[in-house]
Amino acid sequence: MILNEILYLLSGCMAILLVSLIYLKYRERKLREALNYHVRQICEEILVLNDAAISIGKKRKIELENEIKGLLRDYDETDKTFH
Repeated sequence: MILNEILYLLSGCMAILLVSLIYLKYRERKLREALNYHVRQICEEILVLNDAAISIGKKRKIELENEIKGLLRDYDETDKTFH
Protein backbone atom coordinates (compact mmCIF):
# COMPACT_ATOMS: atom_id res chain seq x y z
CA MET A 1 0.00 0.00 0.00
CA ILE A 2 0.99 3.48 -0.61
CA LEU A 3 1.55 5.87 2.26
CA ASN A 4 -1.45 7.96 1.19
CA GLU A 5 -3.75 4.91 1.38
CA ILE A 6 -2.49 4.07 4.85
CA LEU A 7 -3.06 7.66 6.00
CA TYR A 8 -6.61 7.64 4.57
CA LEU A 9 -7.39 4.37 6.32
CA LEU A 10 -6.01 5.65 9.63
CA SER A 11 -7.89 8.95 9.34
CA GLY A 12 -11.09 7.04 8.50
CA CYS A 13 -10.65 4.77 11.53
CA MET A 14 -9.98 7.78 13.74
CA ALA A 15 -13.09 9.52 12.41
CA ILE A 16 -15.22 6.42 13.08
CA LEU A 17 -13.78 6.15 16.59
CA LEU A 18 -14.42 9.85 17.26
CA VAL A 19 -18.03 9.64 16.06
CA SER A 20 -18.56 6.48 18.12
CA LEU A 21 -17.14 8.17 21.21
CA ILE A 22 -19.38 11.21 20.75
CA TYR A 23 -22.43 8.97 20.28
CA LEU A 24 -21.60 6.92 23.37
CA LYS A 25 -21.18 10.05 25.48
CA TYR A 26 -24.55 11.32 24.22
CA ARG A 27 -26.27 8.00 25.01
CA GLU A 28 -24.64 7.84 28.44
CA ARG A 29 -25.98 11.28 29.32
CA LYS A 30 -29.49 10.40 28.13
CA LEU A 31 -29.45 7.11 30.02
CA ARG A 32 -28.26 8.86 33.18
CA GLU A 33 -31.10 11.37 32.91
CA ALA A 34 -33.62 8.55 32.45
CA LEU A 35 -32.14 6.68 35.41
CA ASN A 36 -32.37 9.78 37.62
CA TYR A 37 -36.01 10.22 36.59
CA HIS A 38 -36.87 6.64 37.53
CA VAL A 39 -34.96 6.85 40.81
CA ARG A 40 -36.92 10.00 41.73
CA GLN A 41 -40.21 8.26 40.93
CA ILE A 42 -39.29 5.23 43.03
CA CYS A 43 -38.26 7.46 45.95
CA GLU A 44 -41.57 9.31 45.81
CA GLU A 45 -43.48 6.01 45.80
CA ILE A 46 -41.44 4.76 48.75
CA LEU A 47 -42.19 7.97 50.68
CA VAL A 48 -45.92 7.54 50.03
CA LEU A 49 -45.77 3.91 51.16
CA ASN A 50 -43.72 4.88 54.20
CA ASP A 51 -46.28 7.52 55.20
CA ALA A 52 -49.06 4.95 54.81
CA ALA A 53 -47.18 2.44 56.94
CA ILE A 54 -46.55 5.04 59.65
CA SER A 55 -50.23 6.02 59.74
CA ILE A 56 -51.25 2.34 59.99
CA GLY A 57 -48.74 1.86 62.82
CA LYS A 58 -50.03 4.90 64.70
CA LYS A 59 -53.62 3.73 64.27
CA ARG A 60 -52.75 0.26 65.56
CA LYS A 61 -50.86 1.78 68.52
CA ILE A 62 -53.92 3.85 69.48
CA GLU A 63 -56.13 0.76 69.21
CA LEU A 64 -53.78 -1.25 71.43
CA GLU A 65 -53.55 1.54 74.00
CA ASN A 66 -57.35 1.75 74.14
CA GLU A 67 -57.55 -2.03 74.51
CA ILE A 68 -55.00 -1.96 77.36
CA LYS A 69 -56.92 0.85 79.09
CA GLY A 70 -60.12 -1.19 78.78
CA LEU A 71 -58.46 -4.28 80.22
CA LEU A 72 -56.95 -2.31 83.09
CA ARG A 73 -60.30 -0.68 83.79
CA ASP A 74 -61.96 -4.12 83.91
CA TYR A 75 -59.23 -5.45 86.18
CA ASP A 76 -59.44 -2.50 88.58
CA GLU A 77 -63.15 -2.98 89.29
CA THR A 78 -63.58 -4.20 92.87
CA ASP A 79 -66.23 -6.80 92.19
CA LYS A 80 -64.06 -8.64 89.65
CA THR A 81 -60.91 -8.92 91.74
CA PHE A 82 -60.28 -11.43 94.48
CA HIS A 83 -58.67 -10.17 97.65
